[in-house]
Amino acid sequence: MKKIDPMFLTMLFFFLCMPITFAQRVFNVIVELPKSSNASNFLCSYDNGLSVKNVVDTFKNNKLVFSDKFYSKFAVINISRGKYLKRYFVSEKSAHIYLIEDQST
Repeated sequence: MKKIDPMFLTMLFFFLCMPITFAQRVFNVIVELPKSSNASNFLCSYDNGLSVKNVVDTFKNNKLVFSDKFYSKFAVINISRGKYLKRYFVSEKSAHIYLIEDQST
């Protein structure tokens, strides 16, 4: 019977346990749009460290509230409208993202 290298087993153990240790982290986000904005023009997604997920909730009174687990140091919130894309890094602290109108256009 062939011996398995103990270093390999140690690395395998840490590799398999890493997502479990980060899985305990949860982010909470509120995205708020200007009152004059059409919320149906905005798309929101997030990267939880394992995959990118679309937010399926809808804006109510131009506010979107959602939360989920994340598996890395930060989760990344993506907010897009047409060619416009902004990314926000969030952690376990609650985040409130206010989008304002550009008065120059």
